[in-house]
Amino acid sequence: RGGAPGVRLSTLSGGSQTQCTAPVPVAPKAAPNSLLASPLGHIFGSEELSARATAISARTPAAYVTLNSSDAQQLGLKTGDTAMLNGAIPATRLPVVVSEQFAAGVVGLPQGLAGVPVVMAGTAVQISKAS
Repeated sequence: RGGAPGVRLSTLSGGSQTQCTAPVPVAPKAAPNSLLASPLGHIFGSEELSARATAISARTPAAYVTLNSSDAQQLGLKTGDTAMLNGAIPATRLPVVVSEQFAAGVVGLPQGLAGVPVVMAGTAVQISKAS
């Protein structure tokens, strides 16, 4: 308090505001009949080593896929239905969880759970009601 204010190491030239010249990134868009994958983490089960521990595996949720209610309605899915996922991932059947809090156009896949394929964020995933 009350000490030396220090020395300014850089100064702005030509005005008081800086200019950003980087282009604004474009939001990814899924191909028709596809949704963008979003990996989901869980406190219990998403980490590959601790998930093998008995205490952790007892608290790990079962595999699932989550969708926004509007996407689920368009696909004819509801919570508890089985969905078929394919595209850039191995063909997989998972139970559906519909969530109002999940973004439209995105499919959530939990990381590290048995039976759930590993996905990179933004991967296009085709999803339909399993027959």
